[in-house]
Amino acid sequence: MKIQFDPPPASAAISNGIPVKYDNVKRTVPRWRWFLVLGIVLLIPLYFAYRAVSSTVLRASPGMVVVDQMVMRAPITGQVETVAREGQAADEGASVVRVVQKQVPVPPAGSGQATGAVAASAEQSYAAQRRELQGQQAALQSSLQAARERVSLMQGRVRQMDELFRQGAATRQEVEGARMQVLQARTEMGSTQREILAANQQQSALLLQAAKDAAATRQTAGLTPAGNIAAVADLTAPVPSQVVRSFVKTGEWVVAGDELLVLQTRKAPWVQAYLKPQQLKYARKGQKATLVFLDGEKVPAEVEEVLSETQRIPPERVGPMEEQSAAVVVKLRPLQALSAEYRVNRLPIDVRFPESWWPWKT
Repeated sequence: MKIQFDPPPASAAISNGIPVKYDNVKRTVPRWRWFLVLGIVLLIPLYFAYRAVSSTVLRASPGMVVVDQMVMRAPITGQVETVAREGQAADEGASVVRVVQKQVPVPPAGSGQATGAVAASAEQSYAAQRRELQGQQAALQSSLQAARERVSLMQGRVRQMDELFRQGAATRQEVEGARMQVLQARTEMGSTQREILAANQQQSALLLQAAKDAAATRQTAGLTPAGNIAAVADLTAPVPSQVVRSFVKTGEWVVAGDELLVLQTRKAPWVQAYLKPQQLKYARKGQKATLVFLDGEKVPAEVEEVLSETQRIPPERVGPMEEQSAAVVVKLRPLQALSAEYRVNRLPIDVRFPESWWPWKT
């Protein structure tokens, strides 16, 4: 028996001598599609390769723009009467916030009711703040008790996991996970204890301030004629500045030492740069440099001051192929005025010194 096979077709477009028309898409794939897929696949590794090369070859020192700021704090305990709004400009000596300690109607001097009225008003002005602090302390004590119970439960779980591990019924990872939960619970308990301590200190300071105010008011009651006793703190801008942040509103009560607002001076901003140990030759006054902003703008500058204490480079400014280490901090002064869009406090930039981009330069 012989088996005879038909000859194979000479072309995919001809079947048994009959031409068959196929759509072009079914026969051939355009080459550009393969290049597109290849480019998408290689995009991520090429990006990381570029970051590695740029951080090694195109070496630059990390830096940031610094605009001098100052925090205004309440000198006394009282109520905010007026406060400047955010973005408001303040000239030197202009009032930015006004805190009034209390306003007490005082009977005529020498009357027997003066001392009692003043003392009662002083006590009333601090009663609300004491009740609020007592409520916070009660809530914190409840949180502390819950944290202690959680720590106790987690410790019992660790003992059970240790016993199961010795019997071969638990893995080392499960035991370490239970111990990690104990550490987290202890951390939360320690945080709650610190908050309770801070609340106790705040209450002690409030009681001391109330006692001082009551004593001063009683002393004034016998000397002041009929009218109001008002301890007023009027905070003014020490230099021409602008209000960039406000923490209080009109009518709120504040305690002595509370932050009220942040003023940003109108002085020219300066730049803080971090130099690694191998770049110490640039840490000298008068050294020229170039400030490179993230949008490509370049501004010449020079070193104005070298700080006498090292600092760690911010984590967000450490490259993927670098390790975080201590660095020498230098203060640079731009040689030309920065544009308004660059007058942003802690704006990240790169600082390049002459020939500092070549890593093998001796």
